[in-house]
Amino acid sequence: TLFIKKQREDFILVQVYVDDIIFGSLNPQLCREFKALMHEKFQMSAMGELNFFLGLQVLQKEDGIFLSQDKYVGDIFKKFRYSDIQMSDHQILPWTRRILEEKTKLEKI
Repeated sequence: TLFIKKQREDFILVQVYVDDIIFGSLNPQLCREFKALMHEKFQMSAMGELNFFLGLQVLQKEDGIFLSQDKYVGDIFKKFRYSDIQMSDHQILPWTRRILEEKTKLEKI
């Protein structure tokens, strides 16, 4: 569930899913106030920079925010004893899927 609280020109976004909560605002004061309120009302673990949410690894860098499932994939490999598999550093470009779908359509003709 997404909650949005507007305060004059600023706002804070709060995303809640079961017992996972993420929040953010361009106004650091709103974040500090929300964090203090949550610690006052609920027993919570320390809140810091978002690293994981709903099984996704969140990488916050200068050039953007990136989501990854490397940890999840690694856990699956361990579970099924695929220890010799190497991860690839190559990204799948957004248009790659469309090209593969087009190719499949052409092959069916």
